[in-house]
Amino acid sequence: MRKASWRMITTAVLAAAVAAASAAAAEDDISSGWAASPPRIDGKADEWQATAFTVWKKGDVHYAFRNDGEKLYVLLIFKNPKSLSMIGQTGIRLYFNAAGKKSKDYAVHFVRRQVPVEEAIAFAERDRPLSEEEKAQLRTKPAYNIYDSQVQNKKAKSEPAAPSAFPPAHFRFAQDQKTFVYEFEIPLVRGDDLAAGVGAAPGESVMVGFEWGNPTEEQLKRTARVSGEAGIANEEASRGRVERMAGAKTGPRPPKYTFWASVRLAEPGNSRPDSAQPATVR
Repeated sequence: MRKASWRMITTAVLAAAVAAASAAAAEDDISSGWAASPPRIDGKADEWQATAFTVWKKGDVHYAFRNDGEKLYVLLIFKNPKSLSMIGQTGIRLYFNAAGKKSKDYAVHFVRRQVPVEEAIAFAERDRPLSEEEKAQLRTKPAYNIYDSQVQNKKAKSEPAAPSAFPPAHFRFAQDQKTFVYEFEIPLVRGDDLAAGVGAAPGESVMVGFEWGNPTEEQLKRTARVSGEAGIANEEASRGRVERMAGAKTGPRPPKYTFWASVRLAEPGNSRPDSAQPATVR
């Protein structure tokens, strides 16, 4: 009788623990708001003012999600410039896993880089064909900054598709007073192993990871080289000559930042209330 009672108690405790864990997992989901009209991807937060934000306290990063039937929209607001690390040089990766796991198998790498004009034209034509007049106008400058996105998939089995075969992901960033704003647009459907896509549909959940900073050795060397060249140029301008060139010091490696969020994609008519209070996660 005593054994049976303990079995009943143990079973009840386990059942309660499982139920509590399931409830906690559901509560940890961040609800994406339904986007009745797509926001402009311009690195500005003015279209997100009625949206409830979640806060990643370690880096003082405020973030929110919205989606429609075709795309996921993400906004990051960096309140503390120190948390930016070297994001301007290394870019930022967004990881997506529809199985709800913190996986780095699939990512979209967003980075701004300078390219020759012909590469800039090819990049612009991923969205739409350019007229000869538009191309001629672009060719008045030798190079442009582009806001690029590249898919990295460790489990990809297919060959890269043509750039125009599937819609690309987009992003922009800009400084707003003392904060930095990053805005992203990613297709929901992943049409190919190496195509940009969240891999989840409205009403489903997806684990989203953010990672930036901690540059590679090559990026550190490139930054040191540019810094050294700038230092020489300044010395030549001020003194007219250079007596000796000291090796550029990279100092401590900049930190890498990573955080994750489980996101429940909104369905039409089932968006997060605008009046919801911001949540805080660690």
